[in-house]
Amino acid sequence: MKKLRLTPRDFAIITSLANSVTLSTTQIGVLYFSGNTKKASERLKLLENEGLVQHKRKTWKFIGEKTENFYCVTMTARRIAKLPPAKKHHFPVNLNHLACTNQINILLRQACPENIVYDFVPSWQYASGRFEPCQTLVSTLCPDATISVSNNTQTLLAFLEIDLETEPLTRTNSKQTSLFSKLQHYCTYFDSNAYQAEAEHVFKCRFNGFRVLIITKGERRIDSIRQNLKMGDTRFIWCTTFKQIEENGIFQGIWKTAFLEDSGTYSLIETYKHTTQ
Repeated sequence: MKKLRLTPRDFAIITSLANSVTLSTTQIGVLYFSGNTKKASERLKLLENEGLVQHKRKTWKFIGEKTENFYCVTMTARRIAKLPPAKKHHFPVNLNHLACTNQINILLRQACPENIVYDFVPSWQYASGRFEPCQTLVSTLCPDATISVSNNTQTLLAFLEIDLETEPLTRTNSKQTSLFSKLQHYCTYFDSNAYQAEAEHVFKCRFNGFRVLIITKGERRIDSIRQNLKMGDTRFIWCTTFKQIEENGIFQGIWKTAFLEDSGTYSLIETYKHTTQ
């Protein structure tokens, strides 16, 4: 059998898979085949026949439920693409959470205006050394991703939290995790100003305040957060739904703050209005 000749696009796919841990056929189709899932699937099969990628068929939910192939790179692909070595790869247990995080990154890329520059650092890249010595950020908070968004006049620092509503708002026992306990850590982090030096180390930029971006499944969950979160002025915590992002775009005015008395909606690229608590 004739050996497959790898193209620049093949190397780009391999690099994306390595950086993202895993991507679905649809996601790869959007990124590299102008949304053509069939062509993406055909090329991925050829790469799999060469031992460069492997797949598992999984069901995941973003807005609706979908069952499709998820791919990851092999050690052979890493070696050929001259990527850093990794431990023996396995598909993550929390694949749905991971797939949603990657989907947000893809939607950011698709919707990004020409005058906007953004950087998206998912949590699984923290171990790469990019975030050292940011131990506060890594061990205490560990957001799903850290994002910077810049235009000509300002730069926004944001921590992404994917909320699939599997975690309760409040704890019923000391061993249980909850969304509100995590948000309390963010409030402490905000007040400490420790984020300034740590974020500057990563993004080479000085920040005045930050956002916590909670993306959840429905408006009812946002209402519950706003009505029950009692942590003072929490206007730096912003909420929206997967559906709002899919339909309107992540940069648009689709964000509500967690502060119940604030009835406004906000955009990721507008001028800072709430940088302090």
